[in-house]
Amino acid sequence: FKSNRQKIFYIVMTAFLIALYVAIDKALTVIVSPVLKTVSLNFVPVIVAAMLLGPISSAAVFCLGDVVGSTLFPTGGAPFYLLWVTYFVMGFVYGLFMYCPFIKSGIYEKRLIKNEKANKVANVAFFVLMVFIALVIVKLFISLIVNTYVIGWYLDKATALQYLKANLLIRLPKNLIDIAIITVVAPLLAPIVKMIKKNK
Repeated sequence: FKSNRQKIFYIVMTAFLIALYVAIDKALTVIVSPVLKTVSLNFVPVIVAAMLLGPISSAAVFCLGDVVGSTLFPTGGAPFYLLWVTYFVMGFVYGLFMYCPFIKSGIYEKRLIKNEKANKVANVAFFVLMVFIALVIVKLFISLIVNTYVIGWYLDKATALQYLKANLLIRLPKNLIDIAIITVVAPLLAPIVKMIKKNK
């Protein structure tokens, strides 16, 4: 951090986004069907943290948001400690792929070049590509495969692999829908993040 003010902003904004994650996750999550299960906008604070503050903040928002939410609003089951580790990794991946491309792209600041419009389109396209790559890693590898196995391991260590095989296709549609939604929403959040960065 270049100054104490930036450090304070980082800490306060991360704490705010964690609180926002908990609020959205607990108040605005809707169960739509046994297959798709839930639809939620709890990814928004994570994506904002990823673009605005970087991978450590987005990892903290995703992980601590679930920790705080599970602690304050328990659902009856025991906490999934290993899932919190995967949430931290997923949040870190979001920040890793979204922070630098967002800061350096035309989404955030204009560059003085000959063809500014073409450059901005190219930069936005690159940012969307980075978002998509992050989502493929997070949703199709960590969430779909790793998290499903962890849940199976939690339920019964001896049948964790069978649980994974049985639930891959069941969980796949939800993750594909999440990829489509977040790929569209992430660039739409850019103006908000831009405004926050300019007024911090």
